[in-house]
Formats: sequence, structure tokens, C-alpha cells
Amino acid sequence: MTLKLGWSEVWKRKLIASSWWRRRQLTEGFWDKLARHYNEVAKRRMKGIPLNDIIELLNVDENSTVLDVGGGPGTYAIPLAKVVKEVTVVEPSKGMIECLKENMDSEGVSNIRIVNKRWEDVELSEIGQHDTVLASHSLAMLDLDSALLKMHRAARRRVVIMTFAGPRYGFYPELYEKVFNEKFIPGPDYIDVYNVLYDLGIYANITIKSIQRKETYRTIDDAVKRWASWLMIDESDKMDRIREVLERYIEPCDGGLCFRREFKEAIIWWDVREVKPIG
Repeated sequence: MTLKLGWSEVWKRKLIASSWWRRRQLTEGFWDKLARHYNEVAKRRMKGIPLNDIIELLNVDENSTVLDVGGGPGTYAIPLAKVVKEVTVVEPSKGMIECLKENMDSEGVSNIRIVNKRWEDVELSEIGQHDTVLASHSLAMLDLDSALLKMHRAARRRVVIMTFAGPRYGFYPELYEKVFNEKFIPGPDYIDVYNVLYDLGIYANITIKSIQRKETYRTIDDAVKRWASWLMIDESDKMDRIREVLERYIEPCDGGLCFRREFKEAIIWWDVREVKPIG
């Protein structure tokens, strides 16, 4: 008889097999090294967040508290802190936390509590319950069912997860294969998260929306430099490979150059008051 794998194990195997996960494991201080690059992207996105929609989705107001799991430099924490009573950010990267503190200062925000730990290592007793728990593109956790159950128990009202749905890389797989000379393997998808929740007896709501992004650069040299930073490489032959790929996709716009891409984002949420998980 063949034993059927639980969805959490399927998630784990897909994550371990993914190119992104393997690169992360091979690079010491992966997120610390990417923090500054990521922060520049996050600061631009903060300005475009549809805050009213997010407030409605999270079901929060000026008296609410929010727990942001893997909050990075504050992409959501900073805008939310201007509306709710308090935000707690759990973030393992010291580089990300440095950026978060700088962003708090520049935005005049003081009601964000920072916990410098992996979500897997956090005890609920040290963070307490919050009205809503948010995890936006931060589920890089091998033991996903335990991580999700902890989010459920940390929330008084709602858990909201944002993750990718379907292909979202644009030309990145081609670029990756050209630079690293190996096949690009994507990681798990929103349906894998939903299936893990299903195994836990959490029948979550899902909304999938289209996202359009435009990344602008002054010159092709600027684009090559920024992508080399993102890929954490500096070898001249690999820089040439980056240029070769980028030149096929970059286009003139806004007095400079840009890439345009469209992908889908899944928003998965549930009301903890209506669910009693199996785990």
C-alpha cells in the first residue's frame, strides 16, 4: 500500500527543490545582503498600497493590533501603523530590521514592535494575541502546517496570507538559467498553501487578483547593475549574460528604460472565530 503524503510534506518537498530555496541556502546572510535592494523596491510599493482595501481585508481600525509575520522593511507595517493601534513585526533578518527602523524614523512611526526571530522560533507567550495576523509573501517555512497553526492561535479575528498564484517571474527563469547554467525550478504555489490549510480543517477564503508592475532604470548599465545586485554576483562574464537577457526585454519609457510584467496574487484569509483547526 502506498502512503499518501500530507500536503505539508508536499509543500516542504517543493520548497526544498526550488531554485530560490537552494540559492538561499548556499548564500550566507541571504536576506541581510538583499535588504538594501529589497528596501528600495518596498519603499516604492508602500506609496501605492490601497490602504482602505487593506484595512477592510484585515478587518482593523484605530483600536486594532496587527502581527506582521516576515514584515521585512515595513512594506505593510509602516502604512498600517499610521492607522491601527500597534503593529508587531516578526522578522529574522537584521538587515531588514535596520531598514525597517530607518523607514519608521523617516515616516514618523513609533508604534511598531520588532521581534528579531524566525516565526518558527517565536513563542506565542512573547508576542501575545493580535486582532489580525498578516503574512505577505513570507511563507518560506519548511514546517508549514505548524507555522499556520501558530498564526491561527495568534489571531483574535482574522489571518490573512498573500502569496503568488501561477507564474510570476517574467523573464527571471531565463535570466537565472543563463547566469547560473542550471534549470530554474519554481517553488510551491498558493494552491499548496490552501491544501495545507484544508488538511488542517481550515476552509479559507481565496481572492486572486492581477498585479501589474513596472521597473524603471536610467540606462541598460543601471539595469544590469541592479539585477546583478539582486542575484548577488559580480563576475564580468555573468554580467555580460545578464545584459544579453535584459536587452531582449527592456523597453524605452518615461525618459529611460523599463520592464513591465503582470502576475497574479492570491489573498487567502479566514476568521479564526469560525474555525476550529484539526491540528
